[in-house]
Amino acid sequence: MSEEVLYCAYHPDRETTLRCNRCGKPICSSCAIHVATGYRCPDCVRELQKRYEVTAWYDYIIGFVLPALGSFLGSLLVLPVASIFFFGILLLFYAPFAGGVIASLTRLALKNHRGRTLYRVAAAGMILGALPSLIGALLPIILAGAHGGVGGVLVLSPMLLPLAWEAVYLALAFPAFYARLTGIVFKA
Repeated sequence: MSEEVLYCAYHPDRETTLRCNRCGKPICSSCAIHVATGYRCPDCVRELQKRYEVTAWYDYIIGFVLPALGSFLGSLLVLPVASIFFFGILLLFYAPFAGGVIASLTRLALKNHRGRTLYRVAAAGMILGALPSLIGALLPIILAGAHGGVGGVLVLSPMLLPLAWEAVYLALAFPAFYARLTGIVFKA
């Protein structure tokens, strides 16, 4: 009894023994996409992803405005939080926490609607919401440079700390926000 030789549906010149566990189409190892239940072909994965892209037009407005507002309010608290404890150490805990809270509230407001474009819009909102505080921390540096500093000498070091704290906030809050919003789980 001889086995039938199968060829990949996407690469007809490649022999294979794999099949998509959903539609049964023969697929080669480079086309096979590993999912929790086995291997799937690109068409089945694409079809299932479309099913999970559930958004309405107003989701994009909510998905932008809420993270922007949350990030703006969170960035306003950066300087008070950073000044509470030794050189801003508390900020290392506050920023990811704030990002996670903003993501949780956004998911709640979106009623768990999801989609790649929606995640990108929310990410843009998160970044743009923190920009006013970042620019506000940068403005004294620009003004000091334009006026030649104090007594003709540009003294930047005390002015750089608020800018650094705002940058640290955004650098730590954004990944926490995006991971929580999209459901990305990091495993050790």
